[in-house]
Amino acid sequence: MSDGNHDPTAKNAEGGTDGVPTFTLDELNRCRGQILRGGALGKVYAINGFPGLAVKDVYLTGQQTEQEKAVKFELEVMSRFSHPGVLKYHQVVRCGIFFHIVMDRYDEDLDNFITKQRDTFKSIPRELMLSIVKQLADALAYFHSFYTKDANGKSYQGIIHRDLKPANILMSEDGSKVVLAGFGLCKYAQDDRYPFEGTLLYMAPEIFIRQETSCASDVWALGVIIYELATLRLPSFSRHWYPEDAKKCFVDGWRPDLSAVEDAFIRGILEKIFVLDLKERLTAKQLAGMITAAGA
Repeated sequence: MSDGNHDPTAKNAEGGTDGVPTFTLDELNRCRGQILRGGALGKVYAINGFPGLAVKDVYLTGQQTEQEKAVKFELEVMSRFSHPGVLKYHQVVRCGIFFHIVMDRYDEDLDNFITKQRDTFKSIPRELMLSIVKQLADALAYFHSFYTKDANGKSYQGIIHRDLKPANILMSEDGSKVVLAGFGLCKYAQDDRYPFEGTLLYMAPEIFIRQETSCASDVWALGVIIYELATLRLPSFSRHWYPEDAKKCFVDGWRPDLSAVEDAFIRGILEKIFVLDLKERLTAKQLAGMITAAGA
């Protein structure tokens, strides 16, 4: 796509990956297509002539707000990821306070998919459901084991997503491939700042009760998603909690009501996820292993 003569207003451009062409700022502006989706950190557009690619436009004010720190973390860390279950960033073009991120294109997300199934009274086929769960568990296990160093050379082990929900899971039209997205609230596992962030319906009890986030909190969120895939609705214990209400509900001996989950294998998985003791909660790696071992 590019002959190497980048637009002089593009202050920084990191090259494309995996055979994807490197775009200049002018080329991105000329090829910009329809809006695919929007979000708190920017809008995503199609790239005309490149059906497998999209570009996310992010505007930063330079004020060093928490939102801008989140964007910079996303650009710093997520561009290093290389896993089939994580949305791939190919190139970042910066022009002043604007960032343009070239990424793989997905026109569907899991939230829309579940809504369509619910509206048409169609359950999700078991094989497809387990395929989706396996891909998500693999991607989350990669997240939680990811090793990196920051600009100062400090080592970090593990990334917590913190906002795992169907709207942040992109998928192919036929549903055969899903990828994690929505990286704006991600943080290093060792970073205990700003624990109370995310989407309330998918937050684990320990976030409400102790303001504690961990890899286990991500797994709880995945459990809520699995419940949705199996029943096309949220579990009764997933709601807009206040901390005091959560403390009254999630007490010693608490067990989830999984009577709406008909599949015994899925129900068994959820019984291992919806536990209050973080040490007893299934890990993403263990979940992926369970599905593989079952031949599902």
